[in-house]
Amino acid sequence: MVYDRELQIRNFKSIEHYKVEVSLQANGVDFKALLEIPENLLTDGYLINKSHAEQLVNKFLPKSGFIVESFDRKKSKESAPLPYDLSSLQVDASKFGITPAKTLQLVQSLYDQPLSAVTYPRTDSKYLPESMIKDVTKTLTTLNKVVPKFSDFKVDSEKKVKCFNDKKVTAHHAIIPTSKYIDLSKLTDSQKAIYILIATRYFQQFMDSYEFDKTKALFKSSNFSFIAKGKVTTNKGWKSLSSSNEKSKNEELPDLTSSQHVQFLGYRLITCKTSAPKRFTEGSLVELMGNPAGLVRDEQFKELVSKSDGIGTPATRSDVIQKAVSSNLIVIQNGMAKPGKLINENAQYLSQFSVESSVLMQQKLSSAAENCMTTEALYEHFTKQTKFMVQQWKKAS
Repeated sequence: MVYDRELQIRNFKSIEHYKVEVSLQANGVDFKALLEIPENLLTDGYLINKSHAEQLVNKFLPKSGFIVESFDRKKSKESAPLPYDLSSLQVDASKFGITPAKTLQLVQSLYDQPLSAVTYPRTDSKYLPESMIKDVTKTLTTLNKVVPKFSDFKVDSEKKVKCFNDKKVTAHHAIIPTSKYIDLSKLTDSQKAIYILIATRYFQQFMDSYEFDKTKALFKSSNFSFIAKGKVTTNKGWKSLSSSNEKSKNEELPDLTSSQHVQFLGYRLITCKTSAPKRFTEGSLVELMGNPAGLVRDEQFKELVSKSDGIGTPATRSDVIQKAVSSNLIVIQNGMAKPGKLINENAQYLSQFSVESSVLMQQKLSSAAENCMTTEALYEHFTKQTKFMVQQWKKAS
């Protein structure tokens, strides 16, 4: 995965392209709209010819009369994300500079006695058994004492939340705080950060949904179409306690009516460039190992991979990354994963490895663990596969 991404970055060629943005005003509100570029002027979905962009502007600019063709306002809401499993906790913690391996170590220390501050950490489930509903009030009361700022936010302990679902709980349920009081001042800064993440995610389950209005307007001018989109938060709900740096950006559109004339204020030709794919962080690697279907090109196999448990298990993925680093397979520089010396020197053999083969191997191991496959059959399968790979390596060398 890391080497393939590096090749994508090395071979990437940025495309310079153009967008036409107009400034409009209606009902005392200023807003922006984008020109919908005619299909015949697009190359791979982009307008790459600057002179064509300028010609488009010259065609609609002399008249500059904009009429509303349609306007739609839709009320939407978004529930809080489910409580953490180990992988999603590692992903979020990595945004604060805590590696997946360190996250596992920290959450394990919070689980172990004498702290017993959170539930079992090595889980792949984001759901809770319905029997734990009875503990909600007690846990929320404790959290208000442990994290004083929580008491500033409204929660409903009687709220029916989707995380309580017996049918979706696997061997272990989601990671949540226990109802035991914890003195945060006695935790290390890193322990405190992980505990706050877990506690916040649980607390958010019982807050209001995040609510917002989505608006979309289409305009016509000189037979050209323009589109404007808006989003306005009406109730921050659980996002008011978001532990991330994400900020909701309001882009307000006025209420418009069909055939309404709007005022043209000006335009600008925007020069854009496509960006190379980003290197993986340790957190994004853990996330991708849990759901690698996006890396599979074969549509039939993609469906199989999407239904699998991914590569490794939540408890082993960070360890896999650490072993890859210690073996010089990958290096972590400035938080980003790059191919290591061993990979760069043996790149010609990498065709023998793939996401597909890794997932199939994991499925074989799972089958053996569930007694759906004998140990002898598993050994025979891997022996044949290893011999085949060695033969291919010899041919390649």
